[in-house]
Amino acid sequence: MYTPPESTPASPLTVAAIVVAGGAGSRLGGVNKPLLTTPDGVTLLNHALRDLQTVFADQLADIAVVGPTSLNQEVASWPIVLRVQENPPLSGPAAAVVAGTQALAARNATKQTPPDVVVLLAADFVAPRAGLEFLKQALTEHSTAELLVPRDEDGHPQWLLSAVSWPYLAERVAEGAEQSAGQSLRWLLDAPSATFVKMTAHAQNGTRDVDSPADAQRYEIRLPSTQNSTHD
Repeated sequence: MYTPPESTPASPLTVAAIVVAGGAGSRLGGVNKPLLTTPDGVTLLNHALRDLQTVFADQLADIAVVGPTSLNQEVASWPIVLRVQENPPLSGPAAAVVAGTQALAARNATKQTPPDVVVLLAADFVAPRAGLEFLKQALTEHSTAELLVPRDEDGHPQWLLSAVSWPYLAERVAEGAEQSAGQSLRWLLDAPSATFVKMTAHAQNGTRDVDSPADAQRYEIRLPSTQNSTHD
């Protein structure tokens, strides 16, 4: 009797991440938002890095943190993290993703092992783990998607909790790098290509961000009375 060969399980996708951490924090008086701390004493940036590592574990190869030099000390203990700056500074999320992609490409050129997919993540989410877990599950169900973007309950796309295939991201960055300053991620990534997935209520907890003094109060994040952050 013929016995069909056993199927070989697909290998897990290899993952890199770009953490966008270069906002001006203007509604918070110019604070360096990634360095704000939650009640457990951990900065928002370190929450992002820890949750990426926890959720993607051995799949995670590299992380590019795009933000000012004032973040250097915060990322110094993370060997897989590159800290880079968008050009010019404070020129928006598209420019940040361009800078992060270029940094990852330079590192991948030496290793010759590009990732399968790049996760894009905001650095000012209070507790991104729930959102990242949702994104990881969505990737298993849409593994061939060029661009995977969660939508919240109001239908708004969460561009900074999305996943992009490496070939597609590299192509888009090559085409749009010179015009990326001041542009949105929708412009850079080309929305018609996206696969949108509706988020669960639990996953939306991972997109709670600190954008105003009311947000800081709600999540028990103390704002400094003065801020001497630099964005260069």
